[in-house]
Formats: sequence, structure tokens, C-alpha cells
Amino acid sequence: MNKSVEVLYDYRNFVQEFEVTQSRERRNIIYKYAYINALKPFLGCSDAGHVIGCNHATILHAWRAHETNMRYSRDRLEYADIYEMCVNRISNSIGDDCDPLFFYTKGEVIRMYRSLEKKYEGYAKEPYIEFEEISGV
Repeated sequence: MNKSVEVLYDYRNFVQEFEVTQSRERRNIIYKYAYINALKPFLGCSDAGHVIGCNHATILHAWRAHETNMRYSRDRLEYADIYEMCVNRISNSIGDDCDPLFFYTKGEVIRMYRSLEKKYEGYAKEPYIEFEEISGV
């Protein structure tokens, strides 16, 4: 079966499962943008638009907004979790085995780690390892 068709079925299930509507509520936009960005490695702009039911300009806007959502959004941790879940859904629906972290840039991973580090600051007396040792930063 064609990738677009398989992903279309998955997107319809995704919309029903998470009750994503056509409204411009922030929750709906977060779910749609996460799904659109998870499609990026698998489908081109036009095909992604056909799956989501929007034009290519909306897809391009979502792709550009991804970095902002990952870096600055007040819901960035929730967005990252939804994005990872979408990558897993899509890769399972088309039978492509992939690592969700593959789709994050090195900068995004570092920012997510630092954001989590700030969120849980004070919980542990000493970190087990320094992040700079891992990332080489």
C-alpha cells in the first residue's frame, strides 16, 4: 500500500483517538503540528497536505514553527512528547523502524535536557553525570 494512504488511515485514527478538531484551540494546533512535523521525513509537502487536509502553505508553516515549539513554547515538553508519539505512530503505520531522537537536532536535544534539568533542579543532590561530557559541548 502507498505510504500516503497508510498514513492517512493513521491520521484519521489519531484525530479520533485524541479528539483533535478543526478549531484553532492551542491543544488542537499542538497535536496537528506535532503530527505534521513527524510526517516530514516520510512524505513531501504536498502529500503531507493531502493527509492532513490542508494546503502546502500550512505544512510549511508547521515545519517552520517546529523549532519555535521545541525551543520557546510554554508547552514544549508536552509538544516533544506528542511529537515523539507521532513519529512512533507513523513509523509503525508504514512499517519503518526508526528512533524518535533521530528527528531532533542536536540543539533541540540539548535544550530539552536543559529544560528538564531546570524543571527538576533540586531533586537530586548531585547529578550522576555532567551533560557536557555526553554532548561534547
